[in-house]
Amino acid sequence: MNDCTADQKGSYGIDIHPLSGRVAAWHNDVLLASSTNAKVMYETRLSPTIYFPAWDVSVEQSDKTDLQTFCPFKGTARYRDILLGNGAAPLRNAIWNYDDPLPESRAIRGHIGFMPSADIRIDLGENTLHDRQDGSISGPLVDWLLRGAADMDTPESFTSALTQKLIEHGVAISRFSVLIWSLHPQIAGKNYIWEKATGKVTTYAPSHEVYDSPAFLNSPLLHVSKGLGGVRQKLDDANFRNSFPVMQEHKDKGGTDYVAMPLPFSDGR
Repeated sequence: MNDCTADQKGSYGIDIHPLSGRVAAWHNDVLLASSTNAKVMYETRLSPTIYFPAWDVSVEQSDKTDLQTFCPFKGTARYRDILLGNGAAPLRNAIWNYDDPLPESRAIRGHIGFMPSADIRIDLGENTLHDRQDGSISGPLVDWLLRGAADMDTPESFTSALTQKLIEHGVAISRFSVLIWSLHPQIAGKNYIWEKATGKVTTYAPSHEVYDSPAFLNSPLLHVSKGLGGVRQKLDDANFRNSFPVMQEHKDKGGTDYVAMPLPFSDGR
């Protein structure tokens, strides 16, 4: 997993607008949702996404599945299957929503989105959508991760280089951490932390006693590592809620934003 604290805003953006008239979602000839209160979300680097009020969804849904994803600008998404009935196979994880969307996305509270890969068609009615917008967090950073990052010969040099690349591409970071758990009999894992104040990466290899330490038990690391989703906290928000002690520590150092998220492995962990 990784976490970072920012001390100014980057160029990533989310804009949510109401759509005009009636908008509908279909799977073949099955009407899934129809609403005059649908919204469109424009998010940097992503295609526009249509959200329907939950009460305008007409198709039967399953309970929440085990799948969840985290976005540091929207929050933790939970998914449901669409149950078509009449012996048809359900559309797996075809609906998602954010129970507690983050500040940038509060306008979609109580709304759901449909997964494009589930062969779902959106009838926009009289609306026309804008093209996707690419921000400064774009191709060059991804290209470096795919081509240049392999030249880093140590985890420390990679962490330092990645942080610098993020800063170059508009992500203002005051602290960046990458934590990797291990199956080692003596150490719980390794934590590589870059600090803006020093410009250096410090490596920690805590013993398994860390699992019982108050600092860990009251930290976002435990929350994320247990599969409970990511953590996002606006530190300069007027209604700042100190959900973890470390948040106040970063706020006192001038941090404005904190995010921690899991890095899924190929086996799903």
